[in-house]
Amino acid sequence: NFINSILLTKNRRFVGCKVKIDQDTFVIDLGCGIGQDTWSFYKDGYSVLGVDRSSIAIEQNIKLKNELDLQDSKINFKNIDINSQDEFASL
Repeated sequence: NFINSILLTKNRRFVGCKVKIDQDTFVIDLGCGIGQDTWSFYKDGYSVLGVDRSSIAIEQNIKLKNELDLQDSKINFKNIDINSQDEFASL
């Protein structure tokens, strides 16, 4: 299932990138969609914000976060259209 593929497997997509980013860096995943990369960075210890204009995608990520009882965690999601200057400024 989704949670196993994201949280329990090793995502090698960003291995080189993650080596160069300090763990205390705040990561923003623009256009996060289903959150694959957002969850991968979180799993590796980063504070991360997943942003997408799809309310459905954000709702699904928030639902998963709630199911995992991560209310006070270092992962968050926000429904924003980055083409909107006002919405993007709210980050």
